[in-house]
Amino acid sequence: MNAPTDARSTPARGLFWPALILLLLAGNACIVATTIYLATSDRSFGVEPDYYRKAVDWDHEARLRRQGEQLGWAVVASLEPAARFGEPGRLDVRLLGPQHDSAERATLDGAAVEFEVFAHARSADRQHGTLTGLGGGRYSAPVNIGRAGMWEIRLTVRLGSQTLTTTSAVLIAGAGARP
Repeated sequence: MNAPTDARSTPARGLFWPALILLLLAGNACIVATTIYLATSDRSFGVEPDYYRKAVDWDHEARLRRQGEQLGWAVVASLEPAARFGEPGRLDVRLLGPQHDSAERATLDGAAVEFEVFAHARSADRQHGTLTGLGGGRYSAPVNIGRAGMWEIRLTVRLGSQTLTTTSAVLIAGAGARP
């Protein structure tokens, strides 16, 4: 005859379903954690910093742009990649006064020029700073240009009580830049 089985002799049989539920919950937690990590660590994704304040102050920003256009200043900005890998590139800006008749434009010296530069492909990696005046309406600063592609240059120029804000896009097509 068969010996009677004791329920206490097979404890693993009663733990199968609770263990399966815990395993599925742990797997779900791992998937959620991986998704959050991937969503927040993607360097090609960027949100406009302080976008809500900028949206609320849009009228003020538009007024500043119109005032800047009325000044008649010309701003010529360029990005130069580094000659050798590992060295910084340069942001160069030339400021010219308004055009009067056929006279040549005067250069604007003594301005405080702040910049923000970023590649469209890596818009979360933004560089900020102040340009150094070199004389003759020229201003410059070192920037890290680590890739080819479209770059955006945002400038705020203050000369006395006058302020000009401008945005321009520059295409960097260089074999020396990393893709």
